Amino acid sequence: MMFDLNRRSRRIAGLVIACMLPALAGHAQTDAKSTEKKRLADPAGPLSLADAVALALERNPGLAAFSWDVRAAESRQIQARLRPNPELTIEAEDIRLGRGPAAQTSLRTIGWSAGGLSAQAERESESGARSGLAEAQFTISLSQIIELGGKRAKRMHLAARDRDVAAWDYEVARADVLKKAAQAFVEVLVAQQRVALDDELVQLAEQVLQTVSARVDAGRVSPLEATKAETALSVARVQASRTKRQADSSRAGLAALWGAKEACFERAEGDLDTARGIPALDELVQRITKNPDLARWHAELERRQSAISVERATAVPDLTISAGFRASGTPDSDTRSVGFGSDGLSRSTGSSRSDSNWDNSVVLGLSVPLPLFNRNQGSIEEAEQRMAKAGEERRATDVQLHADLTRACHNLSAALAAITSLKENILPAATQTFASINEAYRRGKFGYLDVLDAQRTLFEARHQYLDALASYHESLAEIERVLGESLWNEREATSSKIEEQ
Repeated sequence: MMFDLNRRSRRIAGLVIACMLPALAGHAQTDAKSTEKKRLADPAGPLSLADAVALALERNPGLAAFSWDVRAAESRQIQARLRPNPELTIEAEDIRLGRGPAAQTSLRTIGWSAGGLSAQAERESESGARSGLAEAQFTISLSQIIELGGKRAKRMHLAARDRDVAAWDYEVARADVLKKAAQAFVEVLVAQQRVALDDELVQLAEQVLQTVSARVDAGRVSPLEATKAETALSVARVQASRTKRQADSSRAGLAALWGAKEACFERAEGDLDTARGIPALDELVQRITKNPDLARWHAELERRQSAISVERATAVPDLTISAGFRASGTPDSDTRSVGFGSDGLSRSTGSSRSDSNWDNSVVLGLSVPLPLFNRNQGSIEEAEQRMAKAGEERRATDVQLHADLTRACHNLSAALAAITSLKENILPAATQTFASINEAYRRGKFGYLDVLDAQRTLFEARHQYLDALASYHESLAEIERVLGESLWNEREATSSKIEEQ
């Protein structure tokens, strides 16, 4: 499976930057040169969603390490194209470490002829072979393996599929980073609003304390109510301090996505209040095929099938041919003989020499293994079983994606319902109730507990509203991660913004 990695990467990045959390992207309209400068250094001013996503994609340590797998797969492609190296062999035989034994023969004859009785005795000796390399045999040969069964082509195909799988794994990692960056950005936005809300609660508690103190000084209420108001103020300050620490932690978590050890940006800029409905679940299910986790398994199945082809080709024996040159030393011979007979005493010596000191010849060879016992049947069966396992894993991924999509859609629908109810009914009512009771308290018509209860109800509702907004945007990021694309295209997002305005 061949595909354009850069085009795929740009499409996935675009779905988050342009369409994920469309309300947040409204604050991301920056100049191209300014954006490029921000990518080169840690942001020190306000941070938009586009900046956070771009920094995460460019600098995320895990993603940077993951990219080396793609490069390693490309190196395996280079290795798969290479043919086996030829083999050079040099042999030396019959190197004598000492002089060989001499050969001696004796001959005695007695005979009768017309001339009378005759007798003869003869002794002959031949010197042994000389030591060293004089009679050695040298062979130099070059052999080459010829791969049969299409091993090289199938090995190259497997390496290409390995690279495809590595590229898809990288895309999956990119999609995870995009989702984490969007969700972390939302977390920072929510944390900032919680800080503002708790600071407002502290200010309100201080105003209530002033009102209670004034009424205590006027003798209208018991000093115990002032003590309660001071306690409420202390609790609000503790909560505000805890919220600020949580916000710092959220900021550090977002900065860690682009490899920063501390958050240098001033604040995150975005609008959480914009939320709208999503298409029906059945419509979203039809778009799940673009998910990179699922698309990865198409390449994985092809890779497993290529592995089976490679193992079957391995069962075909390879042919090895060789050609060489052999030189053998030519031996010399020296003989001596002494004889005695009726004719008297005789002695003779002799030697033989070759015209050349070396005997030269050409050596040719051909070898092929006999597949009698090992036909690679175990490895073939293992590759087939891994292919079957990949099919089951792909089905499990498909089921899990459908489950994740269903869960995220339900969470988003529940969050959207909560946002609508809180924004249109609960928050206005709680705000009006608190304002009325607070004013009535100043006139002495209600007690301090009524004010405290109305205040708690109002701020709990506002916290619930923030929780619902966070759940909505996090679920939206999860849905777009499962789909592998934007939930709405750019035209739909623009139309929605115009309608809301």
